Amino acid sequence: MLKRKSHLKSRNGCQPCKKRHLKCDEQRPSCANCLIRKIDCGYQTSPECSGDNASPLPSSPKVTTRSSSKGISRRSNKRYRLIPSNEPIKDVLPAVFPIPSPLSFSSTPEAHRLLELQLMHRWSTRTCNGCTCSTEDQAYMQTSFMHHALNHSYLMNGLLALAALDLALSSPSSALSQNYLCSALEYSNRTSAEYRLQLGDVNSQNIQLLYLGGIALSAIHLAMPSKELRALERIIVFFDIVLGAYAIACTNIQWFISGEYPVMQIINYVLRDTASLDLIDPETTAALDRLTLIGERIYVPLPKSPIFGGEEGAVLSSEVPCYGIAIAQLKTSFAEDVRAVMKGFWMSAFTAAGSDFAMYVRSREPMALFILMHIAVLMDRSRRDPTLWWAQSVGKNLVGEISEILQDSQIWLMNEGNESIRWAREQVGLPGLDFSTLAHDC
Repeated sequence: MLKRKSHLKSRNGCQPCKKRHLKCDEQRPSCANCLIRKIDCGYQTSPECSGDNASPLPSSPKVTTRSSSKGISRRSNKRYRLIPSNEPIKDVLPAVFPIPSPLSFSSTPEAHRLLELQLMHRWSTRTCNGCTCSTEDQAYMQTSFMHHALNHSYLMNGLLALAALDLALSSPSSALSQNYLCSALEYSNRTSAEYRLQLGDVNSQNIQLLYLGGIALSAIHLAMPSKELRALERIIVFFDIVLGAYAIACTNIQWFISGEYPVMQIINYVLRDTASLDLIDPETTAALDRLTLIGERIYVPLPKSPIFGGEEGAVLSSEVPCYGIAIAQLKTSFAEDVRAVMKGFWMSAFTAAGSDFAMYVRSREPMALFILMHIAVLMDRSRRDPTLWWAQSVGKNLVGEISEILQDSQIWLMNEGNESIRWAREQVGLPGLDFSTLAHDC
């Protein structure tokens, strides 16, 4: 009879895995088995670890071999505390314990495969709908995009990052949400690094894929929770990524419109059936009229740019081309929002305004921020469409930040300006500001 080979055995697995006699990967706060099965994951911790200054995680797992375990009783008089999986992550992980690698909860090959299957299923059944603008491209993003992702790792990692974010932001469990966020961060880091490597070789075969990859990265950036970046900083990076994707498309327009992605169908749809401005409600129309009026009164400093003849000075903001384009596209976007046929049409205001508008926003020029505040109102209205989950958390914060910045500007001192600021804050659910102190200035 063959002697059984000795092996290492850990008794630090979670309670559900022990009950089911499954091998546990011992990841915190939720192991892979419990994560996949969507059940509460709990670990045993001794009373010595339950104090206020003690970590609820063991400092190192106790591993014993079969031979060394002889003579040791399996019974213990110690009492244990079960750590529930819905306990906040900050209460489970000590401050000095680094957050696990974003894919740590899928550390075993089988769990990793199950995770990616789950994310791909999420993409095909829900997440992909948030990356479409109309029915024209829905089938492509649901099927063809996935097929291309199988051959391009930067697309696959971007797809998985978005699906993980989607699950994280909709999960009722804080532990599950944290694990999905960690996974999304890992996948987004991968796709960002791989995407940059592809930009040196734009050709007819990959131009559409690189464009879509850039749009996916912009959505990932906007949806990824961040304590370091405020809303305005996040939107500036988002702006740059979107403009980068647009620049890829403009590398060769013929290549871009000739690919599998239905670019021409979308363009033709927009051109033949533009939303009428009459659809906009009177209150919003009044706000847009005030925006135009203020543009005819506010002077904007000119940078040293060929667009303005390379001279420094100031002109009315209505004479700055990118401002006029941004306001015109913004009005169309509000009308399209009412018609609710083209999703996320507000993004067109960024691409239409272009890099000059981005430069003004980056320098915190008041009129540029004032226009951006109106775009943020549209972004906040994305809350009505659950498929645009990736853009729903930024609009309100952006309106709040910009309205505070504008307190030091000439716009704040104008009646039309503070009326528009009050309107924008009401639209996103923020309390009004006190403009009574401006009476002696106006």
